[in-house]
Amino acid sequence: MIYGYTRDTGSLVAVANHVGIRAAMEARGCVEVFVEEGVTASEMPGPSFRQLVDKVQRGDRVLLPDPTRLTRDPARLDFIVSTLHDLGVHVEYLDS
Repeated sequence: MIYGYTRDTGSLVAVANHVGIRAAMEARGCVEVFVEEGVTASEMPGPSFRQLVDKVQRGDRVLLPDPTRLTRDPARLDFIVSTLHDLGVHVEYLDS
């Protein structure tokens, strides 16, 4: 299965970006997109990440937006990616 994970801060620009990101993820085959709503980059990962972790299985793929759309903190991004890798999940970025 292919899942998506992204963040939506709720600002008008973010909402427009989010709509485009979600559409791109769905076009790449995502069956479900997990969205952190109203969570700042410094608060990542948020509650939707726990839902994603509970859902994925070994061999699944997770699409992420550009890393800066999730968080600007390299340690937080590393936590997200390494947690998914530890579960046997393949991580890809939309621009790849």
